[in-house]
Amino acid sequence: MKGKKGLERMYEVLSSEERFRLVLEALSRQDEAEVSRLSETCPLKTLTWTQNDPDFADPVRASSRITLAVCSELTQLLDTLQTIELLEEHISFSLERLAKECALSYQLGWHKGCDHAWRAADKQGPFPWNDEANSDARARDMAEQVMNEMQKSTDGGPQGDLEDARETLLLRVRSLWEAFSRLCRTEMNLDPEKVVRAWYPPALDLLDKLPNSASGVQIDKAMLEEHESQLAQAWRDLRERAQE
Repeated sequence: MKGKKGLERMYEVLSSEERFRLVLEALSRQDEAEVSRLSETCPLKTLTWTQNDPDFADPVRASSRITLAVCSELTQLLDTLQTIELLEEHISFSLERLAKECALSYQLGWHKGCDHAWRAADKQGPFPWNDEANSDARARDMAEQVMNEMQKSTDGGPQGDLEDARETLLLRVRSLWEAFSRLCRTEMNLDPEKVVRAWYPPALDLLDKLPNSASGVQIDKAMLEEHESQLAQAWRDLRERAQE
């Protein structure tokens, strides 16, 4: 009994910022009992009504809404990115298959043409340099050369357009995540992964995809500053609106 009262006194002396961080940490580990204790022991303030201390309640609400908004946008971006990658694979496969079929048709046509010319010249027997048995191998080599030349081309066609779109999406993903990470560390004093786990558990798989998707991608400074400004403004607006 004595220990329980001692713990209650510890909860009562927490600052609003400490209580806010502890709630998000409890949410991230799904400790509902601890969340309840932290909320129930929060000091009450009487304004025109009685409520939990706004310095605790407001950042809780703001962090929840911002996290859900960021995770929603990241989900859409990564879904679009996955679609582009599937299209790239499909186009590459289709072009490669078409190149092989054309090359094989060329090889078979060449052999038939040689045989026809040989007979038209009143030569006896089959065309002596006929190597039709190796047509498949030569067709593969020819198709590979064609694909290599297409990749070197300055005009990438649909593949080039998709690659540009993919790079733009990766920049947006990396910049948005970095801006959100900075907001979490500077305003909430928490790691971004912990904040996401607290408010949006389904995004755990999303977090696993982020490093792979954005690996090697440079952050666009202007894009990062824009995201930072938007998130900072949202943080201020949500906290001020809650106090009105």
